[in-house]
Amino acid sequence: MRDKPENDSELEKKSYEIKEVFYDTLFSTFPDILLMLDTEGKIINISDSTLKLLGTHVKKEDIIGKSGFEYVAPEHLEMVRKDYETALNEGTLRGATYKFKRDDGTFLYGKLSATLIKDEQGKPKFVVVVIKDITEENIAKAELIESKQMFQIVLDNIPQFIFWKDINSVFLGCNRNFARVAGVGDPNNIIGKTDYDLAWEKSQAESFFEIDRLVMESNKPEYHIIEPQLQADGKEAWVDTNKIPLHNSQGEVVGLLGTYEDITERVLAKKALEDSEKKYRHLFDNSPLAIYLLDFEGNIVDLNETARIRFHSQVKEQILGDNIFDWIGQYNKKKVPFFRNILQALINGETIDSFEFTLFREDGTIVWINAYLSLLTIEDKTLIQVMLKEITDRKFAEQKLKESEKKYRESYNRANFFKDIFSHDIGNILQNIGSANDLINMFLEVPEKTDELKEISTIIKEQILRGAKLVDNIQKLSQIEESENPLKKIELYEILKKSISFIHNWIQKGNLSIKIDTFKNIIDVFANELLADVFENLLINAVKYNDNPTIQIHIKVSQEQMGDTNHIRIEFTDNGIGIEDARKEEIFLRAYNKDKSISGLGLGLSLVKKIIETYEGEIWVEDRIEGDHSKGSNFIILLTEAD
Repeated sequence: MRDKPENDSELEKKSYEIKEVFYDTLFSTFPDILLMLDTEGKIINISDSTLKLLGTHVKKEDIIGKSGFEYVAPEHLEMVRKDYETALNEGTLRGATYKFKRDDGTFLYGKLSATLIKDEQGKPKFVVVVIKDITEENIAKAELIESKQMFQIVLDNIPQFIFWKDINSVFLGCNRNFARVAGVGDPNNIIGKTDYDLAWEKSQAESFFEIDRLVMESNKPEYHIIEPQLQADGKEAWVDTNKIPLHNSQGEVVGLLGTYEDITERVLAKKALEDSEKKYRHLFDNSPLAIYLLDFEGNIVDLNETARIRFHSQVKEQILGDNIFDWIGQYNKKKVPFFRNILQALINGETIDSFEFTLFREDGTIVWINAYLSLLTIEDKTLIQVMLKEITDRKFAEQKLKESEKKYRESYNRANFFKDIFSHDIGNILQNIGSANDLINMFLEVPEKTDELKEISTIIKEQILRGAKLVDNIQKLSQIEESENPLKKIELYEILKKSISFIHNWIQKGNLSIKIDTFKNIIDVFANELLADVFENLLINAVKYNDNPTIQIHIKVSQEQMGDTNHIRIEFTDNGIGIEDARKEEIFLRAYNKDKSISGLGLGLSLVKKIIETYEGEIWVEDRIEGDHSKGSNFIILLTEAD
């Protein structure tokens, strides 16, 4: 007989107690992160495991009330907020992966699922969130990806050709070298193809397939299969192939691994030798090149008569068996390690381009040699063939040609330099004389202009003297550049004063003020007579490009030490129109000034720079007032002080 049912209130009470026990048990024993959040994302409750997985040492009560978003990594925060809104709107969120912060500074990757719980009126009440820790799984995936990438990098950077197939001879992968000769481009494009889909001829594909079947059905590798291959670029190649069966964990054959190297040159060389051994011997013995045959230790197995005559004093029988490194060491010990490396690289299968080296005769003279090394198989024995050609005469001819070209270029540049100096300065001189002549014609009819005529006559004389000085300086510069020591001690201050005097006589304006500030009056620098032209050019430009009622030029001479050398710094500061930053470099370039009616800032400054460079000095321009080019310029010259 069944007991009498309890009343509804007792059932509800017992149900509530069971739910409460279940709730507490769930939050204390649930192995993954378990959260209960309100609709704004604040934590209502968390499981005990959450504290452990997040690495926090605070109590559960201290976390409740905080925002759950605080534990999301910054780079995933925006995405989590957006997905949380989706969960509130749609009721669920499944399988989303995010990055979370731990209290110790590390991170946790978790796969999150969320379920919205509604109240009796159907309004969102709270969200239950379960996060499964997949950190180790993510790390394992990343390591696997990195391992695969490293594996592919290794495959793509070894010289051999590599591929692998399944049990049906369908390609599963290859390295970049194989993809290239197969004509598929990227190695991934080989997947799913067979040999019949590639560049090889049909008969070759059939042969490849038959050997695949033999290897996989017999479960035995096949090594050194010499076979022809028509490659994607049309090359008829010979390859040395190895095919090895691949097994699964149960030891069953599931495919094969193939590797090969291109031995076309070796095969062709072998065939050529087999077809024409007598012809080769004739060519070997009568070649104008010195030819040696070496074993892999560098011992001389054979040599032709040319080699014996040019490089040895013994008969052939006495030379055979000698080591090539000992012979090279007699004439140039420094080249022995180089030759050892070259021979070893060749033995390892690398292709060695021809190269040049030097030997020294007993009298100390140099012999230049061009060498070509290759592997040669004779009667199943692989030897190193060394062919040497003496190129001493050619090397000396090349050296003389380079010296001749250098001298020609120097002469050409010097001629252009002189032409530029002459054409520029003579143009200015003739212009000044022409202007003076025009004034004379105007004043001839005015008797009271006698004094002005005298001044004009003085100007003409000065310009004639300047022209004569120019011709003299060019002659001197030509002689100086052709000599071994083109520079000499020049007293800078005297040249500077003469240049200023010249400018005063040339300008003849009362509004010109030139001041000199120098640390001493006797200053020697390494230069030549053209230094006056440098100073005059800078002063002329400072006057010409100045719109102020009073033209002010301040020349400051100071000493500056750079390393162990003393330099003299000369600054020409003016209150002219200035030079924009964009033009500060260009004004020193030849032909910068396209307006031929304007002189001074174009060709003139390029010549000034050339002259300063012949002194091994420097010249540049700055703003008189830093940051405001319109307030004038400061041209700075650095010259080496002469003790």
